[in-house]
This record gives sequence, C-alpha cells and structure tokens, in this order.
Amino acid sequence: MLDRARQHGTAEDEGWRVRKDGSRFWANVVITALWDDAGELKGFAKVTRDITERRQAEDALREAREQAVAANLAKTEFLSRTSHELRTPMSSILGFAQVLELDLDKFEDTQKVAISQILKAGRHLLSLITDLLDISSIEAGGADLKLQVFDLRDVLSEAHDLSAPLIKSAGLEFQYTPPETPIPVSGDRRRIVQVALNILTNAAKYNRNGEWVRLTVSVDQDIARVEIMDDGPGISDADIPRLFTPFDRLGKQRVKGVQGTGLGLALSKRLVETMKGEIGYRRRETPEHGSIFWFTLKLAEYLHFEEDSEGE
Repeated sequence: MLDRARQHGTAEDEGWRVRKDGSRFWANVVITALWDDAGELKGFAKVTRDITERRQAEDALREAREQAVAANLAKTEFLSRTSHELRTPMSSILGFAQVLELDLDKFEDTQKVAISQILKAGRHLLSLITDLLDISSIEAGGADLKLQVFDLRDVLSEAHDLSAPLIKSAGLEFQYTPPETPIPVSGDRRRIVQVALNILTNAAKYNRNGEWVRLTVSVDQDIARVEIMDDGPGISDADIPRLFTPFDRLGKQRVKGVQGTGLGLALSKRLVETMKGEIGYRRRETPEHGSIFWFTLKLAEYLHFEEDSEGE
C-alpha cells in the first residue's frame, strides 16, 4: 500500500484488522503520501475507519438475496412437479364425469346436479393446474412459445367470438370493429388469444353495473397496441400495484360469487413480456370511470407476413 501511495498519491484497501484488545473489525484504510514543496516524500497519513456494521449489513443482504433466489427456484420446481402430478388424476376424474354426462337423461335430478358440480369443479381445478404449469414453466425459462408472424386482427376476432357469450350473459354490449388493413405481428398466436381472453373475462366478471366492454387495436410505428376498456367501477389506487400479482384476487371482497384463481393477469404479464411486449393498466379519465387494460406486441415485416399467409 505504501508503494501504491508513492506512485499514485493514495492507496485504499478493505479487510480485517485487530484492535489492541485482540478483537477483529472490518476496516476501510486510506493511506495518503505527503510531499513537501520541493517534491520530496516526507511521510504518509493513514486513516482507518471501522465499517463492520456496513459489512455485516452487506453480508446479510447478500445471504437474503441468495436465499430468496433458492426459495423461488424451489417454489417453481414444486409447482411444476405438483401440477404434473395433479393433472393426470384430474383428467381421469373429468373423463369419467363426461362419460356420466353422456347418459344424463338416465339419472335423477339430484344426481344430475352432482354430475354438473363434478364437471364444474374439475374444469376449474384443471384450469388452475394448467395456469400453474404455465407460470412455473415461464419462471424456469422454459415457456413453450411458438413464435410466428400472423395478422393480429384474426387473433382478436377469435378472442371476440370466444368471449362474446360470456360478456353478453353479463348484460354488457361488446364493442369491436376490426381495422381494415392487416396488422402483422410476431408472437405466439394461441398465447395472445389467451391473454386477450383473460382480460375480457375479467371485464365481464367485474363490470356488474356498467353497460359495455370495448376492444380496440392501434398501430404506432413498430408497435401494435391492444386495449380492452369498460365502464365499470375501475380499480382503486391502492390495488393497482397488486394487479399482476399471482393469486391476488382484488375484486373478491367487492364482487361476490366471482370464480377465479388470481393467476390470469399474472400469467398474461409473463406471457406478453416473454414475447418482448408490455402490459399495463390505467383508469379511464371520464366521469363514468372504468378500466383500460392494454398490451403491446412488436410489428413484423409486412413482406414476411405476406409470405407466411400464403404458405411460402
């Protein structure tokens, strides 16, 4: 350190030091060379600071970070294994229940209700298991995405057709006008339908006092932006940061009887971000309030879109 101080003016180091009583402490040491007016080295100044508490805090933070990473990996592996183990027997339960459903006319009313409940609960649990598998797969870096170039209008029309009965049953008007020109994007077609359905389904579930749900898509430079808005009660400021948290069903206290696992938005966020897009929420700035969920996708080259659509 003295040699470095001679060459560079100062030298700094950190390490263990020993006090006169034999106890150790973590020290920051700075040695400064002292020169006279003639440029001759006269000696050194040394400052030693006790930074043991800072060192302990840094060690504790590093250990906590390592434990958090290990716990997250263990959680992901547990979810994946458990979901796989549950999927097979659940599929069998649903299979036998569907066989019973084929002969539903032969059963009494109480038995029909029981079969219906088995099917309803089984499908709900199978959906939960599938979502758990999807999230654990994405977190482990092994999401099964099939990236291709396609017209986003076709995907949104499919999502519209699939969700329209649910939105209609909620007493809401579904507003969607497809753009006239193609919107070629790059992504996983099935997953984008899944994201749009998750958001549209939530709009139908929680917009109990509104009148409509609106689906729009726009293009800005190299980005396609999908927005799903409604005229419902909206989401409180306190709940917005928790919107995309797994298993956090924000509306369960406000809206009774709503089915769900709290995984839809969390899964949608991971899927969109895996496809290099973004997803978010904002409140409608109108007296009627309401919600706007949006997600973006990268536009593809139009030439590639034409070649893909023609099967070349």
